Amino acid sequence: MKHKRIGVVKFLCVFSGWCFMLTAVAFGAETENVKYSKFDKWEVSFEYPAQWKEHPADRVAMMKDYMAAEAKKENLELLEFSMITGENDRVALIITKIRRAENIEIPKLVAERNQVYKDAIAAGDVTKVNYVRETTAGGLPAVEEDVERSNGGRGHTIKVVSGKLILEASFIAEKKEQFDPLCSGPVKHFVETVKLLSNKPKAVEGTTR
Repeated sequence: MKHKRIGVVKFLCVFSGWCFMLTAVAFGAETENVKYSKFDKWEVSFEYPAQWKEHPADRVAMMKDYMAAEAKKENLELLEFSMITGENDRVALIITKIRRAENIEIPKLVAERNQVYKDAIAAGDVTKVNYVRETTAGGLPAVEEDVERSNGGRGHTIKVVSGKLILEASFIAEKKEQFDPLCSGPVKHFVETVKLLSNKPKAVEGTTR
């Protein structure tokens, strides 16, 4: 069952109390009176609320290693991992960059994800699937998922697909009623600002303009 372990592991790790409390406030670009910070690494960029905090790599190393091992069992390669939390850890944004063994078409990925959630409902991990649908983000095809969890939380995931690469952004609210006020704006802003720089054609070395 492709990807089931990864989705469940992500959610359990975030809400097992392993998140760290916010200790600082970042400041970035300001749009409509909301300030944003810029995530810019791994040839990926997007903006997220400035009061949310990205955890240092050493703080999430254990989670990354665990997820990498789980991904390998599914014939996936976890390339990058980061976690951003906000609102006193009531919300989390988990960013992963994954490489599949082969390219995947969006309709096939949607079918995969629907099967994952069918299994998750049967296992009692998910109570409701609001939707799994095709969309676009950063000018690339994507899959958007919105589900409610058995522990009372709600998760919203955007998978941006570029060949074998999948950039996954999972917005998770500890309580489903907190999702709309705390996450709906950041989700929309992510879709509007995300860029995969590796998707741009690279200049050929030794040429001049």
